[in-house]
Amino acid sequence: MQKRKQYTQVNGFWVVLVSLCLAQWGMAARFEDAADSPYENRRAMENKTANNPYVLLPYKPNYAVYSYVLDPNNQAYEPVGLPPDGLDKSELEFQLSLHFPLLGNRFEKTFDMSFAFTTHAFWQAFNNNISAPFRETNYEPELIVSLRTPWTFLGLTNRSNSLILNHQSNGRYQTLSRSWNRLIAELVFEKGNYVTAFRPWYRLPEKAKTHPSDAKGDDNPDIQEYLGYFEWLNVYRVSQQTFSLRFMNNGCSDVNRSTIDISYSIPVYGRLRAYAKYFNGYGRSLIDYNVRQNAFSLGLALSDWL
Repeated sequence: MQKRKQYTQVNGFWVVLVSLCLAQWGMAARFEDAADSPYENRRAMENKTANNPYVLLPYKPNYAVYSYVLDPNNQAYEPVGLPPDGLDKSELEFQLSLHFPLLGNRFEKTFDMSFAFTTHAFWQAFNNNISAPFRETNYEPELIVSLRTPWTFLGLTNRSNSLILNHQSNGRYQTLSRSWNRLIAELVFEKGNYVTAFRPWYRLPEKAKTHPSDAKGDDNPDIQEYLGYFEWLNVYRVSQQTFSLRFMNNGCSDVNRSTIDISYSIPVYGRLRAYAKYFNGYGRSLIDYNVRQNAFSLGLALSDWL
């Protein structure tokens, strides 16, 4: 088992490296007009306000939804005294995701560097039996270095290639602690109203715990067996409606695990968008990384992927 983990970690590193090399290899290909590009239109709108101190730029979707979970993960909280079936199937879910360009607009045509921060919270708002707590909050800071190389491949235009230093944790301690650090390659392609992003990653290794209650060491050494080694995001935007499909897979033939996250949004009033999503798989929150869940959500969003 140890040899297998070492192999998959090294293999993940090479996937990230080869992905970036392939992206840069195509830089000599022809350039295309980006006037009707949803991806470029979003970047252009962000650049207009990038230096405005009173404007915060969205990164991932920002939303507040009511979620219904078919199978809450009660087992994770049993060590801290949560009774069996203590979690409600209904909860409120929030995501706030922002990014800040570090180099301004001067490098907008070729090279860019930015910092992003995403927080994703799950609130048992209707569960008065356990004082309606926020059962889980995840924090995800990212340092992003991007190179824009609009070359074409199989009819798709490569809009951006990034290398991302990513940390994700739930800010808890002892048996509730979950975290990991990754080096992520992100390759963004576009054709018409369709945008796709392939994100392979290499998990930065951590030392093993000497004891489950040890404050130092890896809280979740098997996380890639559930969340896998890549994320594939697909977004389609038409008539101000946005559809998205996010897919993850662990790439194992013996115990194969996949995750899908589907969303749809449409404007309803001003900047507000009606937002619906369906999640099936692993890692809806970090505390649930190793438990398959089904969740249906409906609410409002301030921003979507496009």
